[in-house]
Amino acid sequence: MKNLPLVIRLLNFAWLLAVPYLAAAVAHDFPTAPPPRNDIRIENRVAVPMRDGSILYADVYRPAEDGKYPVIVSRTPYSTERVPSAYAAAVFFSRRGYVYVFQDVRGRHESDGRWEPFRDDIDDGYDTIEWAAKQPWSNGKVGMEGGSYLGHVQWRAAQAKPPHLTAIFPRVASTSIYHDWITVNGGWRLAFNFAWGPVRQESRIMQNTGPHTMAGGPEGISYDQVVWHLPLNEMQGLLGRNALFYRAWLAHPDYDDYWR
Repeated sequence: MKNLPLVIRLLNFAWLLAVPYLAAAVAHDFPTAPPPRNDIRIENRVAVPMRDGSILYADVYRPAEDGKYPVIVSRTPYSTERVPSAYAAAVFFSRRGYVYVFQDVRGRHESDGRWEPFRDDIDDGYDTIEWAAKQPWSNGKVGMEGGSYLGHVQWRAAQAKPPHLTAIFPRVASTSIYHDWITVNGGWRLAFNFAWGPVRQESRIMQNTGPHTMAGGPEGISYDQVVWHLPLNEMQGLLGRNALFYRAWLAHPDYDDYWR
């Protein structure tokens, strides 16, 4: 031990100090979820009007007995009907006394408008929350939950300070799209942006990536080959994509007003 570099010895010492705390954390008993306490109803394609006249659609899961309940809003670009388990959280919470408003974001799946990631989530989040608070099944208290993009929309809605938003629970969700999603503090995240953006989310529905990822498939449209192509603004065309929002991302490599 004496012959080890000082940094290594310090790291070993820190690890020894941390082990008891890590073990305690692993051994912690978290409370179990309360059991279901009510039956539910589902209303599909409920129209939620936005301030510009666009209609976003949501599936509303709520307790079967009429009454006023706390509301959870979840907004997704991945479809409220996505198999196999998009409904899991909605069923879980609605069976435990909450109304769950599960909404397709603007321009995706059943909702109206143009799909441009990140651009409309402040106003649309605000309008959806305030709409939910005024429904006959609402007690006026609205929270949000979800992870990844479903978490990002919570940060954006909270920026607008909707009067009836009482809590958010974002998971694995960046608070800065430019610094922690599109880039890592300025470094362009090519593989993530390209795969998540034009390859999978070019338009209203989820695109099928199968032809680009199949084992032994044609190299000309292979994702693993195309990501090496330059210039970047020609890359999506090789896979037959033309996502205008991706062109905008490439046109704004710095943290400018487009990202603020």
